[in-house]
Amino acid sequence: MKSGKTWILNKFIKLLILCFSVVVLPACSTAIKDLYPAKSCDETKTIYVDSHGWHTGIIVAVEDLNHHLSEIKQDFLGAKHLEIGWGDRGYYQADEITSGLTMSAMLWPTDSILHVVGFHGSPKEVFHNSEVIELQVSTEGLDRMLEFIDNTFERNTEGYIISKKAGLYGWSQFYEAKGNFHLFSTCNYWVADAVRKTGFPISTFYAMTATNVLYQLENYAYESLNCF
Repeated sequence: MKSGKTWILNKFIKLLILCFSVVVLPACSTAIKDLYPAKSCDETKTIYVDSHGWHTGIIVAVEDLNHHLSEIKQDFLGAKHLEIGWGDRGYYQADEITSGLTMSAMLWPTDSILHVVGFHGSPKEVFHNSEVIELQVSTEGLDRMLEFIDNTFERNTEGYIISKKAGLYGWSQFYEAKGNFHLFSTCNYWVADAVRKTGFPISTFYAMTATNVLYQLENYAYESLNCF
C-alpha cells in the first residue's frame, strides 16, 4: 500500500502535468464534417453556452427539444429556453460554500447533479451579467447533443428522471445525475463534451476552466450561415 506522502506526491505531479497541458498545449480539434457546420439554413439550429464566472452551462430552445428531453420539457411548460448545467452535488446545492466543500469537490470523486432553469426572454437579455456565446449547429448535431444531455439524467427503476429540490435562481430545479465530479471531470468538461457532440471543433481536453471553453467557442467557430 502506498504511503500518504507517496499518494500526495503522485497527485501533485498529476496536477502539475495538467496545469502544464492547459497552459502550454494548444486546443486542437477538428470539426466532425458530417455534423458541423450545418449545410443549409433548413438544417441550422441555435444553441448557447453561458458562463457565470467559473461555471458554464448549455442553453437550448424548448421548441427544439425532442424525445430525448421530453420529461424536462413537461416540467417547464411555457418556458422559451432552458439553461442546463452539471456539477458537484454537494457544492452545487450548498446554502453556504466552504473550503471543505471546495476541496472535496475538486480533489475526490463526488456525486453529481443537474441544474435546469426555465426562462422566457432571450438568453443574452436574461443573463446580461454573464458571458453568453451563440452557436449555430446542424439539426443532427443538436440531436446528438440532446441525447448526450438526456443520458446524463439519472433515472429510477421505472425509467423516469428524478427531481430533487428547487434550483438556485428563477424557475429552476435540481435533478439526479450520472457521473462523478472531480478535478478532471468538471462542469466545463461536461459542457465541452456536450458541444463536441454537435461536431463543433472544440477540444474536450482543453476545457478545465470556463475561460478555456469560451476561448475555443469564440475562436474556432466556422462562419455562420446568414439564416436569421
